[in-house]
Amino acid sequence: MSADAARLTLAPVAGRGTVADVVAQLAGALQRGELRLGDRLPVERTLAAELGVSRTTVRRAYHRLAQAGLLEIRARQGRQSGTFVHSEVVPAELLRVPPPAVPFERIADALVARRVLEPAIAALAGTAATAEDLLDLRRILAEQQRAGDDVDRIRRLDPAFHLAIARATHNEVMVELMQTLLERLELTRDPPRDDPGEAARTIEVHRETIDAIASRDDARIRATMRDHLRILERVWEETTGGRLPPWDAPEA
Repeated sequence: MSADAARLTLAPVAGRGTVADVVAQLAGALQRGELRLGDRLPVERTLAAELGVSRTTVRRAYHRLAQAGLLEIRARQGRQSGTFVHSEVVPAELLRVPPPAVPFERIADALVARRVLEPAIAALAGTAATAEDLLDLRRILAEQQRAGDDVDRIRRLDPAFHLAIARATHNEVMVELMQTLLERLELTRDPPRDDPGEAARTIEVHRETIDAIASRDDARIRATMRDHLRILERVWEETTGGRLPPWDAPEA
């Protein structure tokens, strides 16, 4: 954990802004993995200026997230004081403000874009990941394993896992591209489908993904990520009745 504050890229809040607006932005940053366990949040003054809200609004948002168990507010001496991420598991009700803009049925383009981006990012992570990067991935997997059959909790940790892979490339552009993709796919954390095997399958594919990246084997990494992405693609096809282009379709 660093004593330096996390660097966030948040959008200014329209109008006067409310506590709920600030909570939603920070909850989204936690869900996407931009904020991680132990990260120190900016001081109230800094975040208020970035969002265009009052310090009181930021203070109340911090306290609301602390009450939800996501943040810890420490009143200590020096650099040990401040507001820190206490949990990365965001309650669903905090993520529904504001409501998602893209219905589940309309994310086909994002699912196809993942095919281009994520296997390549994972392969690059296989060449650049450090021991610390692999530990970060295993820590997220361990949190999912502790969730047991709580599918909602496992889904809410999924974006952090994918962003951790991007961070393991040590390439800022790859991280930014992954963040953009995760924002478009945010609704997929709650697809309208009841699958009793989802929790176990998600945990297993994440374990296989970590093992593949640790192996540094490019072909294995790409094949594993391909199987990984097909899980959500099948959910989309079975839910919507639509069909995505085949993976091996020839170029036009």
